[in-house]
Amino acid sequence: MEKNDNCFSLAENRFLQMTDFLKSNEASSLNYRCVENYLQKDGRELLRDLLNGHIKERGVGHIGQSVTGADGIKRTHKRLRTKKIKTLFFDMAINRFAYSGRGVSSLFPLDIFPK
Repeated sequence: MEKNDNCFSLAENRFLQMTDFLKSNEASSLNYRCVENYLQKDGRELLRDLLNGHIKERGVGHIGQSVTGADGIKRTHKRLRTKKIKTLFFDMAINRFAYSGRGVSSLFPLDIFPK
């Protein structure tokens, strides 16, 4: 997954569709429970699109030639790896740079998700 100028385009389009619907005669004819149901379903999809856009916006985690961990060990070997993450909204595979060294565990500086 690489940084992209249009990372949030899906979320922006969904938001516009939702607001257009809420302004429509069709939505005006619904009771509040139906509108709430619509917002709950499509609003959750909007949140998924926003999180996905944010993950794409973060990029793959190239932050330089090396990383020093909390253990004080400098990791100079860098390799792009695919990791699976589980979020509140979906499971997905993300590409992240892993920084490692001989005999030490890899670090993923951008990886804010637990294993």
